[in-house]
Amino acid sequence: MIPMGASDPDKVVGESYAGVYLAATRDAVATALAEAAFTGFVGPQEGDWVLAVATNARGTVAAGKRTLDALARDLAGGLGVVAVAVEVDRDKRLRLWAFEAGERIGHFDSAPEDDDDLALGQIPLDEFGDPLPEAMLALGGSGAQSAAELVRVCVSPGASDGEESDPAEELEELLDEELTESESESDRVRSALRLLTLPTWLIASASLPRDVPGGPRAGQVLHLRAGRTGVAGLTLGALSERTRRKFKPDA
Repeated sequence: MIPMGASDPDKVVGESYAGVYLAATRDAVATALAEAAFTGFVGPQEGDWVLAVATNARGTVAAGKRTLDALARDLAGGLGVVAVAVEVDRDKRLRLWAFEAGERIGHFDSAPEDDDDLALGQIPLDEFGDPLPEAMLALGGSGAQSAAELVRVCVSPGASDGEESDPAEELEELLDEELTESESESDRVRSALRLLTLPTWLIASASLPRDVPGGPRAGQVLHLRAGRTGVAGLTLGALSERTRRKFKPDA
């Protein structure tokens, strides 16, 4: 059972948020994001990881009309590191992507049937009428296909020594679990990030640019607008807002 999120008073159900975790130094991440004309916030160094939170959680986040997953892929390839992208859409849909030096090694989507680009009737089925595993991998439909790789690249060897449970098995079960009406994707994200030993403050990142509950103080976060800071960032950010794609309005 996914732990309830009601204990987190700073998380408002229905929010959208997105970020990419990079196993690199903060200076390298900030430089790469500036070159990518990223709009969002760069958090502090937290162990091996730096979290960059996108301002536009449901659309393009960087130059070249790149969405979060495309940016994560490019950053992983350019820096030669692991990147894990997390996107939550109105607390109803969770998407995860993992890249290692530019190669996608994991993909999960809690509601692939909601994708406007998914053509109905185009999913190949086996002799029993079930989707073929490779088709579901393309859609990100099963936690089993990504959990082991996510744990491998995120959890330090020996971190779970002495624990009775296997974090990969726990993550697989967590991702494949059906949410109840009283649970949200933020509950799932919090638990998944803890299993992966990644900073969990992404779920409270809507408070940026102010202090993040359970996360960094405002002064620890770098605010980029189209890759720039200060007055130049304000100007470029305003211009890019006119051209960067946003998803359709909430129904």
